Order: sequence, then C-alpha cells, then structure tokens
Amino acid sequence: METVRAQGVHHFYLDERKKGSLSGIQKVESFDEELVVLVTAQGKLVLKGKDMHVTRLDVQKGELEFDGRVDSASYSELRSVKKGAAGVVKRIFG
Repeated sequence: METVRAQGVHHFYLDERKKGSLSGIQKVESFDEELVVLVTAQGKLVLKGKDMHVTRLDVQKGELEFDGRVDSASYSELRSVKKGAAGVVKRIFG
C-alpha cells in the first residue's frame, strides 16, 4: 500500500464503532472492508470489522479517516517476536 510520514504522535478516535480517525500513521500495510493493518508511531495497529472504507488519507500529515463497523482494535510492537523472545532468554541465562 502507501507509505506516509509520521509526526511522532499517535491519536486514535472511534465514534460509536462507526467512524474513526487516526494520526501518526507511518505506513498503511493493507486496507480492505474487513481488515486494516497500519504502522503507527505507537506500533502496529490491526482493525477488524465490516464495510470499512477510507474517507480521507493525508499522506503528508500521516492522517487517516474511515467509516464502517469496527469489531476489534489491537496494537502490537513493531519488533519481531523472535527477537524479543531471544532477548528474554539471553537476559535470564546470559
């Protein structure tokens, strides 16, 4: 998809699970009617729902607005799980 610049600050607003706006978007990895995957200034964000559509995307500001029903929103760190797991094992036994 499209890469966008991040401002370092991330906001996520959701209005009655029907409309949303986000800032601090660094990259849109995928967007379809049921799954949205974004890289934000605070980590990877996965939105799941139905009938989701982009209503506005400002690449320069790293902002996105969408509508549709949101069933779940989930954040994860950008680091790979394997790298983090190896770090824990190394700290315990290293």
